[in-house]
Amino acid sequence: VNPDKWIRFCETQVCLNKETDSIYCEIFNYYAMECASAGINIDWRKDSCRKTCPKGFVFSEQVPLCPLTCDSSNSEFESKTCDFGSRPSCHCPKGQVLENNTCINATECPCWYQEKKYKHGAKVKMECNTCECKHGLWECGKKACPAICRILGRSNIKTFDGSFYDFEPSACEYTLLESRADNDLNLKITLMYSKCKEIWIDDLNCIKSFTINHNNHSLHICNNDTTVNGIRFSGQSYYNEEISVVPVSSHFILIAAQGFRILYSQDQQMYIQLDDTFKDKIQGLCGNFNHDINDEFYESSSLLMDKYNFVSAYKEELCPEPQRKDIETHPCSVFSFNIKQKDENCAIFENSELLGACYDVVPYEHFFHLCQKEMCTSTHNNNAAMCIVLETYLRECALHGTHIKLSKAIAEKCSTCHTFESKSDLCEEDCIPGCVCTSGTYLNSDGKCVPLESCDCVDVTTSKKYPAGSEFFNSCGKCKCVNGTFKCSKEKCKEEVICPKNQIYYENVTCVKTCQKLTHQGKCTTLPHQGCACKTGDVVGPDGSCVKPSLCPCRYDQYWKPSGSTVCWASGDPHYKTFDGKHFSFMGDCSYTLAQAKDKSFSITVRNVKCGSFGVTCTKEVYIAILGNFIHLVMGKTPTINDVQIPASGYKGTGLEIRYAGLFLIVFSNHGLTVLWDF
Repeated sequence: VNPDKWIRFCETQVCLNKETDSIYCEIFNYYAMECASAGINIDWRKDSCRKTCPKGFVFSEQVPLCPLTCDSSNSEFESKTCDFGSRPSCHCPKGQVLENNTCINATECPCWYQEKKYKHGAKVKMECNTCECKHGLWECGKKACPAICRILGRSNIKTFDGSFYDFEPSACEYTLLESRADNDLNLKITLMYSKCKEIWIDDLNCIKSFTINHNNHSLHICNNDTTVNGIRFSGQSYYNEEISVVPVSSHFILIAAQGFRILYSQDQQMYIQLDDTFKDKIQGLCGNFNHDINDEFYESSSLLMDKYNFVSAYKEELCPEPQRKDIETHPCSVFSFNIKQKDENCAIFENSELLGACYDVVPYEHFFHLCQKEMCTSTHNNNAAMCIVLETYLRECALHGTHIKLSKAIAEKCSTCHTFESKSDLCEEDCIPGCVCTSGTYLNSDGKCVPLESCDCVDVTTSKKYPAGSEFFNSCGKCKCVNGTFKCSKEKCKEEVICPKNQIYYENVTCVKTCQKLTHQGKCTTLPHQGCACKTGDVVGPDGSCVKPSLCPCRYDQYWKPSGSTVCWASGDPHYKTFDGKHFSFMGDCSYTLAQAKDKSFSITVRNVKCGSFGVTCTKEVYIAILGNFIHLVMGKTPTINDVQIPASGYKGTGLEIRYAGLFLIVFSNHGLTVLWDF
């Protein structure tokens, strides 16, 4: 950099100014900057030109014009685009970054979540994972989060994958979800619709009841009545070893079982939560739960349908067809008598001062339009429909970590009992509207708030309720209901409890692990109880015996196959597949041993004969020798065992069973051999 022009500039400025010291420093500063831009650094500052920096900062000749901050240190975009050179300036020491005009260690940078700043080390729950702020970034758990299907109003649905739609229900039953035929989760939930009581319009139907079919339990809930396997239970609570029904506030009841939870309110609100074990294994109006919002309206056959046909596919067979509408009509254009109330009440969703903190997390527009629809088809209390939608919106906000406290006026406007911040331990900290018991009191099985010493007890093995202080005898002594739990004597059992197979008796059993649920245990929600179970590390097999998980059989169709079992088959002209999966064919017209045990406990022989006019052979006869019996299977003839025809009812003998199944005959034996014959 040629210094001549700077020398002339310096001479001119000195002649024009009296403060020569400051002029020297300024001109040298500019010259050093030009040198720096050319890649030459000059250490020129002496004591007379020293710079004083604020506390915590240091001075350097070359400081990037985009200083390193907590935000920029974690921004890949800014680090690549902020290239404006450097200049002499004060900056943070090495290892520190700028935060609110203060230098802090880079490891202490805060984190942002939903427009709120959190200090280093702070923890926040995001969905089902807990996240910790570390070095300006969130580190979150990696749990697979459950999904929620929501039914709001008469028929507004949000699927497990987040798709929104509504439909006009007929007065009949609809399937919300059911496990697909290719798995054994055994869950089906249906909704029954009937004419809305308070509405005088004939063709509007509301939710009347719902039914849950899970494993061997059929649970039907209508109003406050609970019916299990056809038996009606008094009160509001029900417990057994697999499923429980508990009121969690004045508005909601909770149905919980392993892998799923349901919150239900008579105010036409329902939330179904599934564990990730149900992913890709269900179908119904709640969608297919595959984390893909784009394929909700697909039938099980992978055929894309419109909304009308999709809904029709999941209604009961005899359900009347609703009138198909090619153009959706907004209810407010039909029922205009509620227009004024609709505009007044639903305006709350556009009140940014009240709800604005949640707008970026849960957009309000969907709920605003839903409020208008519900208001126009409601003849309840003028505010009821709005309050239900508002409760739902606030719950969605709370589930995303934003809690909004409404003013007392708004809370009272909705009803005398609603409190939008209510929580219940039974709900795993879910936020739900309704009244809860005051501090020091607890909700009993009849839905009443009582002090702890008045809490009743429930035996989950029998579903029987015991009042506080009551006593009864179990198999191992006397028990007393104290503070909602059973206190049992430690006396040795006079009569030893006999458990089935090789199971063991335990005082506290919860969620027995089985081969059937080996791959989808889900979250355990049942209460501890006395009963039989397997020792730690074992699971209950299909026959009730305890086995190692690695020895669990596999379920195929309706049958259990032992661990390690495989299939060999012979078919056609003829083709073979070995137990190890090798395929081959040959045209021999003789008798051949298909399979034979090394210990000679069984043998299967097939006889091939010529068939057709091209010289090919077919398997015509099968001979099975097993357990001292001789089974003869001939194509086109009635099968025999020991030369006696096998009747249509089949055959049962010691360790052997023969059964007809459609066009097939199946031979079962107790040493794990199964033969399927297409007769």
